[in-house]
Amino acid sequence: MVLTKEKKGMLERKLAKYTRKNPLDQNNIVRGPNNLVFAKEGYITVKRFIRLSILRTREEYHCIGKFTIKEFTGINNNNDDDSEDETKNMFPQDT
Repeated sequence: MVLTKEKKGMLERKLAKYTRKNPLDQNNIVRGPNNLVFAKEGYITVKRFIRLSILRTREEYHCIGKFTIKEFTGINNNNDDDSEDETKNMFPQDT
């Protein structure tokens, strides 16, 4: 029990430090469906495992592009019956 409280305190301190270093700028985010928050700009990366030997591997990340989100369209954030129909239209299925 004591270990859990210590770990919680450590995580709270790390979160406070991170928040001070990287404040959330409202001008650099886009609000999405279900109260999700996305960065307006970011990088697309792929992770690749490099085999060093039979038992050892190393992870490498490669940047393959940059993206920009301007807004989300076609998604209704309200909880009415039409929102399910809009989602079906966004992702048509073969019949």
